[in-house]
Amino acid sequence: MSDTFNEWKWMMDWCFECGYSPAGIFWESAGRAFAERNSPPKPISCFLGGTMNGSAWREAFIPLLDKRVSCFNPVVNVWTPDAKQEELERRRDSDYLLYVLSPCAKGVYSVAELVEDSCFAPERTLFVFLASETVGGKTFEFDAEQIASMEAVAALLKRRRARAFPSLADAAHFLNGCAEQRFKNSVDKSEK
Repeated sequence: MSDTFNEWKWMMDWCFECGYSPAGIFWESAGRAFAERNSPPKPISCFLGGTMNGSAWREAFIPLLDKRVSCFNPVVNVWTPDAKQEELERRRDSDYLLYVLSPCAKGVYSVAELVEDSCFAPERTLFVFLASETVGGKTFEFDAEQIASMEAVAALLKRRRARAFPSLADAAHFLNGCAEQRFKNSVDKSEK
């Protein structure tokens, strides 16, 4: 007997011993493959980390995105254990982790998150620094030394294979391109 016949016979015997229908296993697998090929692609997910403290960069950024990019904004009015847990889960599960640092920042925890993600998930980590930002009629600006420091951070991230962009528009363009590519790949799969 051929090896192929023996493998087939072994699989059939296993199915019957375990109480499975060989045809049922085949059709379940075929159905799952059909559903994967014919379901719409899931949106690109992006965690919006970085400066809070009244910064309006998120409100400026989200309208730049294609509808196939979904964002998680971790900023909440009341920081609760549930909010912290959701932030951790979204940060873990998002396709991309965008950190935007602006002169409105008072704390440095976002910098620590940025560094951590660039170490553990560099291909998912995106960075933008805003040299100035106007909030409530007041303009905040990094000085020349701070700008040089932020540029050094961007260079360090790039060496780690993370991506740094010069503007929110450039980061949005990248994410929109990723969404477009995911959509094209999905269409290509469904046509096969």
